[in-house]
Amino acid sequence: MDEIKRLAETDKIDSPQDLENKLLELKAKGYGILECIIYVRFNQECSLINAKSIVINSAAWIDQKEDFMQHQAEQEAEFFEAMKNDPKNNEKS
Repeated sequence: MDEIKRLAETDKIDSPQDLENKLLELKAKGYGILECIIYVRFNQECSLINAKSIVINSAAWIDQKEDFMQHQAEQEAEFFEAMKNDPKNNEKS
């Protein structure tokens, strides 16, 4: 993560088209969708939610958007199910 963060902080990307090109370049170099989200987050100095939206709707990643969103929903459901069964969540103060 440090490598992609450093790269994001040193790159100067001003236009949406330059950012699109950079995401295509990062993907071609083997960076994954999560690393691209981190890159956009730090390069564009935006929220994690905005960075995710930019990446999953980019030309580089649009073909994997549905799978990524489904995986994320499954992980969230699994997390909430585990929390529901956590005895600490059922303790009264």
